[in-house]
Amino acid sequence: MKPTIVCSLLLWPAFACAQLSADFNHNSLQHSPPWFLVNDDFVAKDGKLQSASQQANTTFFIATPSSLVTQTTWEWHCKLDFNPSSTNYVDVYLASQLQDLTNDANYAYFVRLGGTSDEVSLFKKLPHQAPQKIIDGVDGFLNRSSTTCKVKVICDAQHRWQLFRDSSATGLAYKTEGTVYDNSIPSSQYFGIAIRQSTSSFFNKHYFDDIQVKPFSADTLPPRLLKTAIINANSIQLLFDKMLDVAATQILLDGEKLTFVINTSNPQQLDVTLSTPLVQMHNYILHVKGLKDVIGNTSNDFNNTLRYYVPKPFDVLINEVMVKPLPSNGLPPYQYIELLNTSDENLALDNWSIKTNKGSITITNAMIPARHYLLLVGMQGAQVFPSATTIGINNFPVLQEQDVLQLFDAKGSIIHTWMHNTDSYQHPYKPNGGWSLELISPYQVCFPAQNVMASKDGKGGTPGLVNSVVTDSLLGMNSIFRIAVADSNQLILQTNVLLDSSFATNLLHYQITPSVTITKAQPIPPLFQQVILSCSAPLDTGIIYQLQLKALPSCKGESTEGSISFARPTKPRTGNIIINEVLFDPPAIAADFVEIVNTGKTAINLQDILLTNRRTDGSLGTLLPASSQQQLLLPGEYVAITTNKAGICRAYACLQMANFSQIPSLPSYPATSGNVVLTNSIGEVLDEFAYHKDFHAPQIVNTQGVSLEKLHWELGNNRENWHSAASTAGYATPGYKNSQSQPSNLALDWEVSPVFSPDNDGYQDLCNIYCNNGGLGTQANITIFNLEGKPVRHLVQNESLGTQNTFSWNGLGNNREQLPVGHYIIFIEIFRPNGTTWCGKKAVALLRKRIQ
Repeated sequence: MKPTIVCSLLLWPAFACAQLSADFNHNSLQHSPPWFLVNDDFVAKDGKLQSASQQANTTFFIATPSSLVTQTTWEWHCKLDFNPSSTNYVDVYLASQLQDLTNDANYAYFVRLGGTSDEVSLFKKLPHQAPQKIIDGVDGFLNRSSTTCKVKVICDAQHRWQLFRDSSATGLAYKTEGTVYDNSIPSSQYFGIAIRQSTSSFFNKHYFDDIQVKPFSADTLPPRLLKTAIINANSIQLLFDKMLDVAATQILLDGEKLTFVINTSNPQQLDVTLSTPLVQMHNYILHVKGLKDVIGNTSNDFNNTLRYYVPKPFDVLINEVMVKPLPSNGLPPYQYIELLNTSDENLALDNWSIKTNKGSITITNAMIPARHYLLLVGMQGAQVFPSATTIGINNFPVLQEQDVLQLFDAKGSIIHTWMHNTDSYQHPYKPNGGWSLELISPYQVCFPAQNVMASKDGKGGTPGLVNSVVTDSLLGMNSIFRIAVADSNQLILQTNVLLDSSFATNLLHYQITPSVTITKAQPIPPLFQQVILSCSAPLDTGIIYQLQLKALPSCKGESTEGSISFARPTKPRTGNIIINEVLFDPPAIAADFVEIVNTGKTAINLQDILLTNRRTDGSLGTLLPASSQQQLLLPGEYVAITTNKAGICRAYACLQMANFSQIPSLPSYPATSGNVVLTNSIGEVLDEFAYHKDFHAPQIVNTQGVSLEKLHWELGNNRENWHSAASTAGYATPGYKNSQSQPSNLALDWEVSPVFSPDNDGYQDLCNIYCNNGGLGTQANITIFNLEGKPVRHLVQNESLGTQNTFSWNGLGNNREQLPVGHYIIFIEIFRPNGTTWCGKKAVALLRKRIQ
């Protein structure tokens, strides 16, 4: 092997007696201090020392001159991105007499991270002897897939060794691993790191930073109180900066002497028990006297003011979430969750938790001041958000594109619920990455799905700062209620509002007419956006019922009033469900949609309607349910079925937000031509529309983003019964009445619109021909003539007539050409089954807008 010395060792005398400080911020090993390594087995990268050996089943090392042993402190930051074992561990050599750390003739002290017991322990190595463990650390500390921590070792003038480790990696939460006296090795020449790795799975997974070797200063400072945490009305925790000797210590609260013990897992913490419970919103004086640390430093008696406050729901909010940090717009590339304290109290969040769809977070030793922010992030990102107070979380759960986050206090009570999916960004490209989701209004927390949107900040988010989208209210945010009928005796009330579950069980909030007695109301956890209502008697299929909501409280106690129509659904049949509007070439920010209408007399469950298309051989394609949940479609109601409701509502006016069904996928509806087919669960075709882009009005040059609308429900799906949505309606009307829909009621035997202007502005775009009382077996021809008597359009030939009939002329000739402005004659011939013929004609004026 070829050794590499990256800084001249001629400088060794200058370094050997000096303290060592290495932070690797230059991303180079050519800066002071000098390092000796073999085969470039280490690199300085991203401000850290990282292993780089690509050889399996080997031990490799890096060393630098260091002569300090007694009266010395060693401290370093490390990350092991693997679970250690007996053949995969790290030895940090504090004092070594040989540059080759692994030489069996060496005298050395070293800290082993890993090994069979996954511990942090102190060893000594004498020549030609096996290493001897002299401080045995806690087993299992490193038994995880990735660990980031800090380690500190102190050797004083009496050769007393103390070993500490800090799982927060901040240097503020050290716990002792033990103490030992040993003077076997009085001198040193080198400090270094040796790594044992077995396979390629462990390559490049060892990281070190902030290495400090410096003279130890004897501790003469008194113990200091770092934090006071009120756990509950009968329990307080006091955290100090060092381990305590409490033999003479007394703790009093407003003069009453309290009992306490040293915490078994943290000797720097005192657990205090109160015999008299604390009173909410009351200020107390905590008095501590007779306090000293384990080496005898005493503290003056001191007082501390306490205020007892139990956080209420929504005192702390999940205020911002970064789901996809890459590609970054300037923020560190890590997922994070930001909390906001909306109260006027400083709050301790000890043992609070956040549950997500893929895991959970437990918050420990955290304080969030009044009206301030706290950022939760994985350990790798804990120190790279300069604008935020940050806590690093081990095993930070991977946040999902569609997720529900719930914040719980230490008792398990829900404080806040956050919901998001890709629609939550309310933006076409921000879901692709680099943008956080921010809470819009801290006052509208009962609308979790509607109360978030993508950050507008140029960096992609505002961690630790005021949200870029924040507002005091959500203008236009309305409660949406639906009812699904589970069976003949049960209803499911569905809403976009978080309800107060304690009040939602009260039957006085619900009333059904015609009279049906509700026997039970059961809110469904964990979101409480659904309530199961049980009825005393079965519902009839032929009745439209009304559910009256009476002062039903939301999660913040705001009352909801209103009435919701519902009915017991029947199975859909041909003739009572029709295709009413189709968008098959959507704009980039939206998606296809199919609008259907219930033209029957009974309610339909959307889950019983299936969408498909036809393959080239004429067979039906894959059948997809029109709804992913129970959703009623009452007689005369519309529903737009799409994969992207938010995109549709960005592109078009959504006048009826409840009249949508968002499903994971739609059948393929090509932009040029295709088939939209509706079936029921037994395969019966309910309606079918073979569309083509040429069905659009010829004056529309670019048809992308323009829907086709049905003109008359009763006339089927021939080409003449479809027309482009009007420009005045925004080129689509998802979930409500079509812009081009035509009336069916006729006052005369036949009638013609006297004037029309086919310019697609939504006003008199069509010449409608109404014909009543055709009679059974009656047929008709309708021909359009110009004033010269020349036929220019054969509109209808041998068409069978019903009782009421409507035909529409769009101003085009037989070759689909636009006819000139002027007067035309509508000529109709009626052929009755008894052999009689009737003819009539009427004049019509064709107008067009003047082109400026």
